[in-house]
Amino acid sequence: MGLLSRNDGVTPTTVTVAPIRLQPDTEHGDVLATPTLVDAVGRQLETDDIRVFVERQGVAKLAAALHYTLRVMNGELTQRTAATKLGVHSVEGMTVFTALQDVVEDAASYDPYLERPE
Repeated sequence: MGLLSRNDGVTPTTVTVAPIRLQPDTEHGDVLATPTLVDAVGRQLETDDIRVFVERQGVAKLAAALHYTLRVMNGELTQRTAATKLGVHSVEGMTVFTALQDVVEDAASYDPYLERPE
């Protein structure tokens, strides 16, 4: 599909992946699969708060939660308001937003698509 390129000419080998658009059937619309979202999905293996959220709500809603996490971090929304907009209980929302803040802080160093005003 032309999304992945591998460079064996350097050590260690590098792999570059172009972002893709997923279009799940959800009220949250299109979801852009960025390195930050991929990281967030992968962290459910080590972060129970993300794992439980994905089990209960699904990956599309995790992507929406990531969007709201960015808005919370930018001071546009409170966690409680973001949870309401996300359509989850405030405790569940605040729990996942807190877990996703760690993902976003790490992603600032490697995700060129992360839109987070400074």
